[in-house]
Amino acid sequence: MIFIPLYGLNGAAIATLISITLYSLAKLLFVVFKMKLFPFTKNTLVALFLALVSFGVFYYWDFSFHPIVNIVIKSILVTIFYLGLSYYFKVSSDINFVMNSVFKRILKK
Repeated sequence: MIFIPLYGLNGAAIATLISITLYSLAKLLFVVFKMKLFPFTKNTLVALFLALVSFGVFYYWDFSFHPIVNIVIKSILVTIFYLGLSYYFKVSSDINFVMNSVFKRILKK
């Protein structure tokens, strides 16, 4: 009610950002204080950092193709880059397990 009359469509986006952030923070605090669980580890921060690095590397890199082709190519490259970094730094045992099984199947053939 406050941001939309003042800022229009951007105000709606700001209000949504604030409400989702506060709701997520409330859920996190409930889990931490009531259930005595902390859902984040050091690897969560490493994964966030790798995601930011992946974003930074590919954000300004544009191809001269059609925009849809550009999106598809950049998405594939970001995925390969992020998964490669995650595998190298052993961020997730699940990612490493799946990638190891894929590598074993590829190398068998």
